[in-house]
Amino acid sequence: MGFKHYLGATVFIAILLWGPIDKNIPFWFLIRCISLFIIPLIVITIVERIKLKAKTEVILIKALSSIITCVLVVNAYLAGIKKYHYVNDEYVITRDGREYIGDFIKVPGPDYFQVVLLLSLAVFVFIFGVAKLKESNFSKED
Repeated sequence: MGFKHYLGATVFIAILLWGPIDKNIPFWFLIRCISLFIIPLIVITIVERIKLKAKTEVILIKALSSIITCVLVVNAYLAGIKKYHYVNDEYVITRDGREYIGDFIKVPGPDYFQVVLLLSLAVFVFIFGVAKLKESNFSKED
């Protein structure tokens, strides 16, 4: 995967998580789908026209992976110092898994699952985006 696809996937995930969801405007789903697919395609097309060298691509991928890793570690730290988090007090088992039917209650202390999940994602991004990435992984045709 080259830098253009990595950046496009990063933009896609960012828009998926924090993109516009305003159900009060007409055609909100169409606007959501267009912003979710067209913007990453525009980003990929712009980066594709730049014609990056393999060494520059490796440097940009490592820089983007480092930024993503830092953001995940900071979020894990912030999740680890929270004074409280919310849990659901009752659920039923269905054929698809769990369905929460109770109330969300405030529990003192951080949510350690969230901390471990964010740190695991940070380690994964760092290993595969920074540590194991070499210039020889890229061909001149890509």
